[in-house]
Amino acid sequence: MVELLDYTDTLLESDLQLQTSEFPSGNRDYTFVRTNGEGEAVPISALELLKLDRAAELIEQEKNPAKALNQALSRLLVSSIRTSRVGRHLVVEPWSESVVRGETLPEETRTDFARRLSHEQADQWRAVRSGDCTLEDPLETVFWRAVTDLPYLRRQFDDPKLGAFGKALYFQIVPPGTGRVELDGWEPGAIVETCKKNDFADLKLGFSARELHQLYRKYMAVTVRWTSKLTGQLAHLLIEEMRSDTRPLTPAEQTMVSLKYGAAEHFGKINVGFLFGCGPLFDTFFNEIYRSIGNGRPETEQAQATTDLLQFVFLYRNYLRLRSYARLQEKQEHRDRYWDDIPGRKDGRRINLDDLTELPVDDAATPFDRAVASEAQLLLVEQVLPELEKSRPDQARLLRIFIDCNYDVKVAAEEAELTPRRFNRRLQETILPSAAEWLADLDLVTCSMTDARASHGVQLR
Repeated sequence: MVELLDYTDTLLESDLQLQTSEFPSGNRDYTFVRTNGEGEAVPISALELLKLDRAAELIEQEKNPAKALNQALSRLLVSSIRTSRVGRHLVVEPWSESVVRGETLPEETRTDFARRLSHEQADQWRAVRSGDCTLEDPLETVFWRAVTDLPYLRRQFDDPKLGAFGKALYFQIVPPGTGRVELDGWEPGAIVETCKKNDFADLKLGFSARELHQLYRKYMAVTVRWTSKLTGQLAHLLIEEMRSDTRPLTPAEQTMVSLKYGAAEHFGKINVGFLFGCGPLFDTFFNEIYRSIGNGRPETEQAQATTDLLQFVFLYRNYLRLRSYARLQEKQEHRDRYWDDIPGRKDGRRINLDDLTELPVDDAATPFDRAVASEAQLLLVEQVLPELEKSRPDQARLLRIFIDCNYDVKVAAEEAELTPRRFNRRLQETILPSAAEWLADLDLVTCSMTDARASHGVQLR
């Protein structure tokens, strides 16, 4: 786990200083700094603003109790965001041109399939950079799906189950009551980890463990959204109080503050503090966009800086998809290579999605049987379902129900308001054949250019 925000290191408003510089255009640039152990003024990360007591005060001023609880819980959950490969929420890896050109794919998996995918990524790169294709999805959508493994959230949505989950989790961390409560910085993350290990049973919501973990990941998406907005609000508030001049901020200056400290439109409404690990190339994109605004360059130049970022992020997302295919194929080749070493499996049997409808009972399941089922489930969730949602949404809806019901045909049929016989027939005659057909075409994978598709204030110490 990579710590995005360490609450054990406190930050007081008295520690903050506001530095002001000016572009030749006259636009002012504001930067928050603090003094380090050597007496040097160093810039702070945007997420550091969440440590301030002012953040709790801002939440307390919110008149909508549900919104206030969302903000308060999101502030507590930031330290639980993961960037490691297993179970991660954010895809924070160093950006490079060699990656989006496809040059690194053969190095990562070392298979013939990866080399073919590398050529495909190179073709994508040439087509995008030459302008031979039009990227239709907005930057916000493409960016979010490239740098997060979290569900994409509509701008407005209503999810009663998510609301119930958030409220229950909040009161696991913060005891019910009024006023403020002081927590040690390590406490929220430790409580969340305990809840996850117990499949959130302590929340007593009556939902399945699978559904609770899905709600948790959805709430982590809410966390990224809400905290990105909250830090932007804090930055604007503090700048208004700390700056020495009285001239109102210009629209360009407001955009610059949002870019540096808030939910920036250019970065999928994700705070740049969450993207610290994307490396120097990300800094280059950020600086080019920031300076184009600060210097008051023509709108065409500003638009070009944004287009360059959109193209890169689209290609980066495509690379991540191809890499997941390559890794899947590498696992399959490894299985095939050692297949004959598995007792009783010399008949050449391979993983079949139909195994999901004929799972052995736990007493009879061998380790190999469980591995087959696990791999088939992984294929459905990570590879098949996203594709079916684009091409066959009705099949995707039933498949998602099947997955959410823990691959229990009877329970899934009831959820889908079908008889078990009819649901199983749909599963066997249309859904699983579609999944198998798509997987059979995996070796010939191509990616379309248009397919970039609280009642408490909490004081932390």
